[in-house]
Amino acid sequence: MENNSHEVTQGPRRRQRISVPVGRSVRRRVDASRSRVFMAEDDSVRQRVRFDLGQFVLRAGLRQHAVNTEGIMKIKTIDMESSLMNVAATIETAPHSWSEEPSKIPGRRRIRAHIGGLHCSLCTGTIEKALGNRPGVDKVAVSLTHEQALIEFDPSVAQAEDLLQTLKDIGYTVSDPRKVRPFEEEERALVCERGRFLTGLAMSIAAMGLAGYPVNSGWFWLCVFSIASLVVFSFVVLRSYGLGWAFAGSAVLAAFGAGIYAIQLSGAFGAATPWFAGALAVLLIFGVGGHIVRMAAAALRRGILNQHVLVECGAFAGLAGGIVGLAFNPPNYPTTAFFSVAVMVLTYHVFSEWLSLIVQTRSF
Repeated sequence: MENNSHEVTQGPRRRQRISVPVGRSVRRRVDASRSRVFMAEDDSVRQRVRFDLGQFVLRAGLRQHAVNTEGIMKIKTIDMESSLMNVAATIETAPHSWSEEPSKIPGRRRIRAHIGGLHCSLCTGTIEKALGNRPGVDKVAVSLTHEQALIEFDPSVAQAEDLLQTLKDIGYTVSDPRKVRPFEEEERALVCERGRFLTGLAMSIAAMGLAGYPVNSGWFWLCVFSIASLVVFSFVVLRSYGLGWAFAGSAVLAAFGAGIYAIQLSGAFGAATPWFAGALAVLLIFGVGGHIVRMAAAALRRGILNQHVLVECGAFAGLAGGIVGLAFNPPNYPTTAFFSVAVMVLTYHVFSEWLSLIVQTRSF
């Protein structure tokens, strides 16, 4: 057995060492139990530290999550506010094809729009009838001189976009009356309309030459006068390019018409004459004057009778008369003359469009 010494304190300052005989096995058991106690204490400390650390991490994570969530919510809120502001700004700055005016009637809205494509008083009647038939519209006033339409309506029943879209469907153009139309745009429109008219003039001269009567006929001078008047029109149109171009262009068209007339009188075209005239009528009605057909159809769908409808009635009447002649070939039937009339009617309408555009743009 071995001695195991222990210090025993007696009193505040005196110490006495006491030796207690302890066996080796007992010492090993004591040391083992002591180490288990220390290990148990260490495990409890570790667990407590882990638990405290876990709680700290959890609380820190929750706080960070709350901060992040709050930050995300703030960011999302800011983004939504920015989006709403952008939408509002877009709505406020979106370009309109009209201008707002105060209405004297409570609960009503008044707008003014510039209308392109007005040619005569029938156009003003077309617009007034087309818009007046729409629900919610109280008043429509159209000025042919200023090319403007004033519309007063109930905003709870009708919308400005829908009302102006009605005019676009008929074939008119709509723009903001406060904005000045660029000079280049006006020139492009004039050039386009001038090209249509010159094409129609050439086709009309050819059609009148195909329908030419013999020299000994009473209708001969009428055919000559028709071709001469078309040549004069061409001179007026080409005058904007200069006198040289005007004289040269009108001389070419005069020679072109006289040549076709001479060939027709010689009988060189033979039975193909009405077919040539019919081809000219179809090309002019559905090609050069295709926009007139579309505008007339749009007006008819709304039960409106305007100049486009009247012109197309005359053109289609001549076309139908020529088709009857080609289909049944009755004796002494003026098939070529029917086709020529269709070409002439539409050409004069194209001329009126070009002249009206010149008057509106003051480009003499």
